[in-house]
Amino acid sequence: MRSVITNEYIENMAEILSNSFNRRVTLNRFMDKCNIPNNLEARWKVTESKEQFLKRLFPTLRKNKEGQSAIIRMAYYLINLDVFPDLQGWDNSAKMIKLAKDSVLKLKEYHKQQLEFLDQMKQIHKRQKEFEEKRKQLKENRLSLESFKNRLVELSKRQGEDSTHYKFQKWFFDLMDFFNVSNHRAYLYTGESDGWIKIDDNQYLIALKFSPGQSSVLDIDHFYKKVTDQGASWMGIMISLSGYSNLAIEEASGVRTPLLLLDHNHIYFILNNLFRPDTLISKIRHFTRKSGNSFINPEKLVS
Repeated sequence: MRSVITNEYIENMAEILSNSFNRRVTLNRFMDKCNIPNNLEARWKVTESKEQFLKRLFPTLRKNKEGQSAIIRMAYYLINLDVFPDLQGWDNSAKMIKLAKDSVLKLKEYHKQQLEFLDQMKQIHKRQKEFEEKRKQLKENRLSLESFKNRLVELSKRQGEDSTHYKFQKWFFDLMDFFNVSNHRAYLYTGESDGWIKIDDNQYLIALKFSPGQSSVLDIDHFYKKVTDQGASWMGIMISLSGYSNLAIEEASGVRTPLLLLDHNHIYFILNNLFRPDTLISKIRHFTRKSGNSFINPEKLVS
């Protein structure tokens, strides 16, 4: 039974014992029923009154863990006490039984309030733990994302070199792995695509552009054909760190366009932990479906 042994709890228990038991033998039998060990001095002695016994009982039991466990067991039996044979046969039995029942109800109510409090504290501790875990995770993410930033800065120093595309491809899919975004990378680059990712059961063909100049209408047309060749259920995400010409954005846009365009601003929104990549892409997809525009400044997605 979940309980915290407070002074009020002890007072309520002592009140029940006082009101429910008149005979020494009956009270001691109750202690036996509660499995209270004899070595805890929890028996009403012939040399003491009931008041003296109750006065020394609980301070004695509270001294060690064994005694505290005994109090919890006793509380369970007292809360469930519903017959009072020791109060039968007295001139004022009805009055004594009512007093005893009232004492039991009082302890039940206090126990109920205590359980509610314990549940509230459990929820508070749970939220605190979740908050600490989230804060720890955010800190670890920031440290890890710093390494992705550093790798990207190093890559940018070699922008335009033949090997840079493959390194950027690896960098991008490592980033997807970091965020647990389902993906498939093209380990052998054939020019067909740089792989694909899957978000909310939607598959996106990926095109990565790490060249110094903006992506052109020609780049859009080539990628559009690759995406539509995959089937009507596919969409495409082009990531061009140098951005796009206005004509390229116009070419990619249109009613039910399958293309989403991202540039370095979107990437740094992810690296600065402002959006997860799957959240960002879902927001862009929603915007594109609604407006027909393939490109949106990520700052407009912050709300």
